[in-house]
Amino acid sequence: MDRLDAIAVETALETALTEFDQSFATKEYPTFILPEFVTIESQGGYGGKYSEFGELDGRGDLDAGLIGDSTSSTETADVNVEMVESPIKTWSMSTQWNIQALYEAQEAGLPIDTIKLENLRNLAMQTLQKVGFVGHVRDTRVKGLLNSDKVETSNVIATKALDKMTAEELLRFFVNIFKAGYKKSGSILVPDTLAIDASDLMLLRTTTANNIITTDGGYTSALTQIEAALSDIASRKVSIKGIPSDFAVGAGTDGKSRAIVYTNEADIVRMNVPVQREALGELTRKSALTFESTLYMRFGGVDFRQPDMASYVDYNSTTP
Repeated sequence: MDRLDAIAVETALETALTEFDQSFATKEYPTFILPEFVTIESQGGYGGKYSEFGELDGRGDLDAGLIGDSTSSTETADVNVEMVESPIKTWSMSTQWNIQALYEAQEAGLPIDTIKLENLRNLAMQTLQKVGFVGHVRDTRVKGLLNSDKVETSNVIATKALDKMTAEELLRFFVNIFKAGYKKSGSILVPDTLAIDASDLMLLRTTTANNIITTDGGYTSALTQIEAALSDIASRKVSIKGIPSDFAVGAGTDGKSRAIVYTNEADIVRMNVPVQREALGELTRKSALTFESTLYMRFGGVDFRQPDMASYVDYNSTTP
């Protein structure tokens, strides 16, 4: 080829990006597991600065409400619903292609490389996931699942680091955590989720409970024993989930790891994402040398509608 065609290069890049956009909707991202921990909703659209929700405080008197044949008025439930405004933030980042690299790809007959856009989309998803667990460092009003100022920290204290506990000690510790979360709710709703650091979850998987032998003659894991005990206590399935990327490590007081016991239901805890990741307009030519594609996203933090249905506990994962 004697002369490389800039218009053809731009057209090829636009075609590649369109095909990538279409495939993105169906592609699975196994590292994005935030929806397993919290319901994601969409409020506020493109222009709202806040979403508003009612935060429930108090449950009412369970011994009140009786009436007789001469009762002329009813008692009121001592339940306070406070309307709370939760901030919404706007996020946008771009990636660029140098025209010389595109020329070289054209001359070599190679497809346009979309790895930069794949990296940008993954960055957007991991940003959203980090916010979902620990909020955003540049706007501390935006809280995550592990650092809400509405959720209290349990007084359950580990007598030693997790890596020094036997399977039986691990069982007692996590059962105590779970029971403390239940009592905090006023013993109204038994939690269904215990979320801990992913490495600590691996520890539970690899620690054997020597007092329980499986049908094949081996020993069951501490994780299996703990999940079975918690599910038995709750009279429903309780899941122990692993929080990724060390988000739980250092999230507690004094640099400790943090676990959360809660009921994973939409009317108890949600995260607001008004606008999912999307391309902002068409491919832009920034200069004679570069093309640019931009992603746009809007998100809020994790909001606890019923904070008393969740409880934190801080502990040491390993011996210092």
